[in-house]
Amino acid sequence: MNHIKRFFSLRMLTALMLLGCFGMASAQSDAEKALQQAKSKISSASSITASFSLNMGGGSVSGTLKAKKSKFSIVTSSYGTWYNGSDLYTYNAQNNETTVMKPTSSELAEANPLLYINNADDYKVTTTKASKSGVDTVVLIPKKSGSGIKSVTIELNKSTHLPKSIKITPTSGSAYQLTISSIKLNSSVADSSFDYPKSKYPGSKLIDLR
Repeated sequence: MNHIKRFFSLRMLTALMLLGCFGMASAQSDAEKALQQAKSKISSASSITASFSLNMGGGSVSGTLKAKKSKFSIVTSSYGTWYNGSDLYTYNAQNNETTVMKPTSSELAEANPLLYINNADDYKVTTTKASKSGVDTVVLIPKKSGSGIKSVTIELNKSTHLPKSIKITPTSGSAYQLTISSIKLNSSVADSSFDYPKSKYPGSKLIDLR
């Protein structure tokens, strides 16, 4: 009798383990599907405009984002970035300096967090137990070390498949989060939006790192 009990106990344990593995695989598949839907929608858009708040180091700043294919600009009251498809300009109001460089893909993602969605192939896609109504939450873990990023947590609107928030956790230092209050696709955006507005910062010192 004890042998029979042990046999059925092992069968039950195996079944539960298989169900658990299936549940994890299903959740990961759902996360990957949600992310691919977001990637498809964003990458196929002729332009993107968004309003956001950035929470970092206990402070918060609001700003606007404009993007058109590979080009983008992000402007707040304390800093601004403009990428014209070749050069990345970054203005810092605190020291009134502007740097210009030829950015790497990781530097572009740091400047424009939406690019983490487009670059999802560089990450392992997982999910999290935390859930909100009407939201798909996905977590990106870098496949390679040395990126400086521990994880990227993205909340996607289930209906529109567009991002609601992007939280970046670096391997060192504090996490920061971009919370998007509004986002529109395919609106009219002038190409001049991605050129550094030098006349707007006449006293800014230009540091050329190219």
